[in-house]
Amino acid sequence: MIDGEFGHWLAGFIAGEGCFRVHKEKSGGYYACHFTLKLRDDERPILEEIVERTGIGHLKADLVRGNSRPCLVWVVQSKAECIKLVDLLDRFPIRARKRLDYAVWREAVAHWVAAPRGNRWHGPRDWTAMIAYKAAIENARAYR
Repeated sequence: MIDGEFGHWLAGFIAGEGCFRVHKEKSGGYYACHFTLKLRDDERPILEEIVERTGIGHLKADLVRGNSRPCLVWVVQSKAECIKLVDLLDRFPIRARKRLDYAVWREAVAHWVAAPRGNRWHGPRDWTAMIAYKAAIENARAYR
């Protein structure tokens, strides 16, 4: 159970540092909902606390590029984890501009979870809606 103080703090932290996206596999054959939050590796304790207290996602080391310092990423990518994050952010709403990204991502998660899988009898899965959600999130990020 997440208390109000931590839940509202986390929503604010996500508003500042989180990234909601609809991910397209490199081949283009699959779309999925992902959430990430990346910090420098020396901030590891706060990310570990987030994963421990929420029970959502996992931590992954990020590659060092150029002069950058090592980073750590909180990754939420399975359907079950995305549903848990939606439930959490519905209870503790994002109040900043990132709420627009979240609103689209939330719809994308619901569609992704409910959409029937493709198979050999009914043909491939229709990704039209996920493609539209991906574009809508990218549009919501535009500076206005």
